[in-house]
Amino acid sequence: MFKLKDYIFTPKDAWKLFRKLFFVVKKSTKRDVVGGVLFVVIAFGLFHFANFTFEGVFFWLFFFVLVFWNLDSRISIGAALVGLIIVAILNAMSNRGTSFVVGWDEKVAVWVYFFLVIGVAKQMIEFKMESRKFTPSKTLVSIKSKEVGRRKRRGVKEVEESMKSIKFEK
Repeated sequence: MFKLKDYIFTPKDAWKLFRKLFFVVKKSTKRDVVGGVLFVVIAFGLFHFANFTFEGVFFWLFFFVLVFWNLDSRISIGAALVGLIIVAILNAMSNRGTSFVVGWDEKVAVWVYFFLVIGVAKQMIEFKMESRKFTPSKTLVSIKSKEVGRRKRRGVKEVEESMKSIKFEK
């Protein structure tokens, strides 16, 4: 049944969202605690021992968070796309002579590049992790068992011909 209130965002819905975001405390796991400690240690080490700038520390920590908590690489690539829009706006403003944005377009373009590099590196890590999950032996057994079950319906020669046409890749 169609109810209009299901499709309208009401103040009651806003209150539920507010409570969910700010009053519900997620129970942290040991991995979250270890990750938080490592986050602080890496930040301190990069600032004081490696003499990184704030930007360098931010991007290294961003990469660490993406990898450690297994966040999606599209976060970084999405940030890069938003950054490209900002670069275009800043470039147009600096060409018109607005003094407070001169030089910022190049700086944001470098940030966009870092976000893209981090996103591609995270995608490579995701691809490597997915390839470890794939086992060709299980796939081969399941395909053969399906074909054996079909032998009752089809002739043996037809099944053998269809098995020859299937190419198995690692």
